[in-house]
Amino acid sequence: MSIDLNIIDRGIQGTDWTPQNTGIQPAQLDKVKEQKTDNSGALNSLPTPFARFFVVQEAFRRVAEDKRSKILKKGADATNAGLAYSRLVSDCLDVFEILFNKKFHENQWGDAQKVIIKEWNRKEQMEELHEKVPLLYNALKDSYDDDLGEDTLYFVILEKDGKEILLGTSSPMTGFVTPPDMDKLDVTRNNTPGIKLIGDLYDDLKIKRKSGGYYFQGDLLFDDRDPDFKNYMFQLFCANSIDKRYEYIRNYINLFKDDPDIKTNYKIKLGDIVTEFNTALVINGLQLGYNDETDINDFFLPTLIRLPYRLDRNNFEGITYEREPADRDYDYLLPLKSEALSYLDQGLATCVCQVKPYSVVVKFTYNGREYSKKYEIDSDVKDLRKDNQRLDVGLFPNILSPIEEENNYFKLALSVADLNKEWHTLNEKGVSLSFFRKDASGRYVKIEEVDPKRAQNGAKEPVVRSRQVPGDSSMDCSTKYYELFNTSFDAMELTIGENKGMLLPVWRKAHRTNDSYTYAIDLGTSNTFISRTKNGENNAPEMFSMKEPMVSYLHESYSSTQYSQVSNIENSMFEEGCKLMKTEFVPPFIDGIDYRFPIRTAICRAKNIADQPELFDNHNIAFFYEKMMENDFQDCLTDVKWDENEDYIKIFVKELLLIIKCDILQRNGLLNQTSLVWFRPLSFSGNAKRIYDRTWNTLPKEILFTNKVTCYTESEAPYYFFTLLSR
Repeated sequence: MSIDLNIIDRGIQGTDWTPQNTGIQPAQLDKVKEQKTDNSGALNSLPTPFARFFVVQEAFRRVAEDKRSKILKKGADATNAGLAYSRLVSDCLDVFEILFNKKFHENQWGDAQKVIIKEWNRKEQMEELHEKVPLLYNALKDSYDDDLGEDTLYFVILEKDGKEILLGTSSPMTGFVTPPDMDKLDVTRNNTPGIKLIGDLYDDLKIKRKSGGYYFQGDLLFDDRDPDFKNYMFQLFCANSIDKRYEYIRNYINLFKDDPDIKTNYKIKLGDIVTEFNTALVINGLQLGYNDETDINDFFLPTLIRLPYRLDRNNFEGITYEREPADRDYDYLLPLKSEALSYLDQGLATCVCQVKPYSVVVKFTYNGREYSKKYEIDSDVKDLRKDNQRLDVGLFPNILSPIEEENNYFKLALSVADLNKEWHTLNEKGVSLSFFRKDASGRYVKIEEVDPKRAQNGAKEPVVRSRQVPGDSSMDCSTKYYELFNTSFDAMELTIGENKGMLLPVWRKAHRTNDSYTYAIDLGTSNTFISRTKNGENNAPEMFSMKEPMVSYLHESYSSTQYSQVSNIENSMFEEGCKLMKTEFVPPFIDGIDYRFPIRTAICRAKNIADQPELFDNHNIAFFYEKMMENDFQDCLTDVKWDENEDYIKIFVKELLLIIKCDILQRNGLLNQTSLVWFRPLSFSGNAKRIYDRTWNTLPKEILFTNKVTCYTESEAPYYFFTLLSR
């Protein structure tokens, strides 16, 4: 016989208590039957600290009763369990479903948030409670032993934005219960009815459901759940013998045995859900698992980035198009996660996209199965041209040595401009790059940003050099510089706001030969000159020039035969970014036409930079000097040779040596067999001589891995030149 506990105002007249012959004992709590209610606050009034567990159990009994009644009456509304009860059941099922789709959700969230399981050990925690708060211990002990009796409780936690949000607690009767703060209030905002969770902590709780909508925001019973989840729950509770305390949730789920979604031969690959201590999540004898089947979110990023130009396929790999339009003047970045890139890179997968009038369908074929994701153009595509925004990336150097240790320095210039006149929605803060390197198994592993003074390799924290100022025409573009040290990389991820896309650089690669070269560098007062000769040949030194570009840009270059290759590269860049790349970055290459030696001995410096001078971050060789004007945020230093500023001299020489390094690798030469000759005047002060000696003793070893460095005085140079000619 059930005990009917009246905790709801039923409209009974009078204010006096009615005496009873007996009270309700803890062992009788599972027999408490609460009346129908839509008021969730009334559900937390049972005389036990663990009333919540019994109320949720009762909720399953009530919705089962409701379901059973509807079955008997063939769908007619016979009873109504009450909205509060239905919501408790819905919330409990939500916790189960979040854990079942844990892999799916965390694939979508990335590093932004995750679900963890924390353990509460009865023996350890009760002992601690006994020691610190004995009164509370005495009040809880008997109730816990009688009502729950579990050795371990589990807490389902959402980690987001540095906060821990409790979603549910394990229950030996229903699997989970949600905290009372997640109960719902019906509210009206702007004449629109809605739902608010009671606790303020949950105001921003928006966990998107795999099948659509949001968890904990409505009343979704078992009938309307995802088929995979329904089959999982049916097998979990109805396929095997389980503890009798699960009676009510089991009875409820078993009512759906004839549901067309329930399959008798249903199979799905499950992974073990584990706690923070890496132990399996087992609640009252039931081990819970997550859907470990391959999911499209394992492969695809949630949105698509559309560039306002074609990618230069000589520099970066891009997506393949089905029935590619001949007049295509754009490119989509690869919307693939790093995990999928390894399959693509190894030739185990293909990726193509189909452009439709209102959507883009990306197809990823792997292991004989095609996975596709549809991106709606209006909602899932970041279109830079449509938003009147521009962006480009320059990679220097773009060539790799066959000796991995020699690939120790890479610089990337990121230029960003918002061309909207009245308002700006994009700046350098909303755009970033991250880098990945393949490990021994072919997996792409992220290269972390680290302090180069402490770490052996990694990516430095990016540095903003120029910042677009709204309404100020003198600075209509922003630039940000990234540097990788003692490591190369195989992929990079471009982030624009909440949108991401992958880029795979196409590296030029030097080949192993026995060729070596000698370079002579004359850093003069007004001009700097470099000459080159191949060792073992008696040819006269030749003026320095390069075979091909040393910088890889994203944008596809013009192919006009009326202009030089350098001009085609620069003129095809968006105008605002081109101006800054010409003044802040290294030239596309020293072609002997647009850029050639001798050059002016001058450095471009970012104004109002208090940081330590660093190459490209705030200082660089002014190749543009006397060709175009610097902007209001730059100035040029021309007294580099005699200034005795060691930072300026090192920056100038470092950039020269990096350019020489590219030239050597383009010619398949040996870096460590390179010979360098530099010249100094006899009139150098003692301090100037020491500065130059330190510079030429350290930088060639760091950049070219050579110690074959010779210094001549400027007065000796003609003698050695004519001596060489007479041989």
